[in-house]
Amino acid sequence: MDHLAHDFNAPRDVKARLADQLLRYYSSELASLQQPPAPQFSLTRTLLAQAGMQTLPEHEQGVLHSAALLMNQHLDLQRCWVPLSAIRGMSTMPGSSGGYLKSADVLDPFDVLRPWSVVASAGAMLMGGLQGDAVIPRVVTKTTAATAGEVDANPSENSPSLGNVSLTPKEFKAFIRFSIQTLRQGQAAEPFIRQQLLAAIGELLDQKYFAGQGGVDPLGLLQTPGIGTQAGAALAHSGILAMRRQVLAAGGQEKALTWVGAPAVQETLGARERSTGGGRFLWDGASILGLPAYATSTAPTGALVVGDFSKSVVGMWGSGIRIDVDPSQGFNTGELVARILLMADVAFPQPSAFSVATSVS
Repeated sequence: MDHLAHDFNAPRDVKARLADQLLRYYSSELASLQQPPAPQFSLTRTLLAQAGMQTLPEHEQGVLHSAALLMNQHLDLQRCWVPLSAIRGMSTMPGSSGGYLKSADVLDPFDVLRPWSVVASAGAMLMGGLQGDAVIPRVVTKTTAATAGEVDANPSENSPSLGNVSLTPKEFKAFIRFSIQTLRQGQAAEPFIRQQLLAAIGELLDQKYFAGQGGVDPLGLLQTPGIGTQAGAALAHSGILAMRRQVLAAGGQEKALTWVGAPAVQETLGARERSTGGGRFLWDGASILGLPAYATSTAPTGALVVGDFSKSVVGMWGSGIRIDVDPSQGFNTGELVARILLMADVAFPQPSAFSVATSVS
């Protein structure tokens, strides 16, 4: 006890050294007990295995097997489902019955696609993991406010007029080519392969969202009845203001509005002043009327769109995307041709929350 009391009353610098040594010791002990980092899903290894050029590693096989189970399917290496979060980057835990899909970094599909899709960046609502058709309410006529006297026995009713729109799975398809030599670079090529794949998916989603023709395609925004319209010829500041007014009158929230246009539209409006000699332009930097504006080649040619994108819905089926590989394609050119399949649909429950100008000049 006397020895302990002596230690307890040791000078402050001695206590500090002892505490530092204890911290180093236990930090080292804890580090030795930690599990090694889980392996990362590799697209390059998966694609090479799909092409029959190597055996599919155990980790990738577990991820693909789990994704197939979620689709009530058996793993077919030539037509395999890959979770979007695995493409982005995903730490996993072992277990072929689904454990491979558990992660501290499992991301919402739109979180994965946001850097690659204007629609995702603009705030469209996602319904993921759908099974079968989905029916969502549609606002035909929005609620309007009214006043009534204190003793008014028959105040007017202003209930909204509702309908519905359906989401049914449509096949969004894109084809992408990979150099076999690039794939063989392994981890060095992994970021490039992921980038190419996510860019293709984001571009495909945006194209169908804006310009889908219906039928086997989604019915895109520009084909949806009820959206606001504005003449695009010689589009001026007054026309831009009219488009915003249409959306706000339909119940869109100004702080939620986003503008999207084709690059040529950005070029035209970026050079057109609001008023002659005023020094301010219709498309001013990265904004229109002080609100975010995106230029993208996935927007229909000559079109400018403004809307509250949160009033639109993107539905997704399945556990991610399906990658189909035909090993015989691209054989003579040293390439691997993959078909990317995304099961999705788009819907616009409140189409009047959007306004579109076409043939902008």
